[in-house]
Amino acid sequence: MAQTGTAFKIYLSSSVIAYLRGNELGNSTNMIDISNKESGEYKEVMPGQKEYSGSAEGFVEFINRNILLYSNTFSNAAWDKDSVTVTNENITAPDGSNTASTLAFDAETDSLRQTIVTSIANNDVYVASIWLKASSAGTISLILRSDDESQGTTLVCSVTTEWQRFTTSYTFSGTEAGVEMLLVRNAGNTLTSVIVANAQLEQGTANNTLPTTYQPTPRVNYNDLFTAITNETSYTALMSAKTTGQDAFQGTAYISNLQMASPNAEAQTFTCDIAFSGQLSIV
Repeated sequence: MAQTGTAFKIYLSSSVIAYLRGNELGNSTNMIDISNKESGEYKEVMPGQKEYSGSAEGFVEFINRNILLYSNTFSNAAWDKDSVTVTNENITAPDGSNTASTLAFDAETDSLRQTIVTSIANNDVYVASIWLKASSAGTISLILRSDDESQGTTLVCSVTTEWQRFTTSYTFSGTEAGVEMLLVRNAGNTLTSVIVANAQLEQGTANNTLPTTYQPTPRVNYNDLFTAITNETSYTALMSAKTTGQDAFQGTAYISNLQMASPNAEAQTFTCDIAFSGQLSIV
């Protein structure tokens, strides 16, 4: 038996470990034998503890290139919203996960932005990138600037009905106390609604102003995964089809069978098994 159409999140210290990429959650019931163990006597069985399990995959963090917080959860308070409405929908993002959201811009100057406090030195290069598409073609602006708005750059994104990754970079002069990334409806922009996914803000170099492979945040450190398995730590897990009107299930989950390769101290994908103990509750 399998519960289909599901998406899992396993949390570790309030951070997402992984999403279940498959759409099935298997469950099985351990049967308990009741027998007097004497030859020829009948033996009975009764249901024991029901176990739920599934396979998960995600990223292991060695070098955290993406400095944005909640880079794919635009409804989170880490993102400042100026008259922008965020609708989290079951929209397939470029990486195949159902994590893309719709942004509605009511008027010019409406914006979605995140400011990161960090020490910027002279000639430091930062690279901003985001995936965009819309129900019809149009334009929206991507801005990368210092937190005091004294310097930066604007990219007018020509959005179509297909996913595109838009990127811009800027080399800062002097020192700054922070960097800001915005998606804004500027004067002349034609889009009032846009679908967004996989925002990233990272440091580049003078010779490399292109974005690296998208890394979702929050992230989990690989040492935490090993510790979790060694200590048999339990975590809260959520199972949801992300469809209005359908039940969501919550329970206690355990991590096992971690499979991971980590060459060259780079961010690598991992796979692991997650197993729910006991009955899931409806939330």
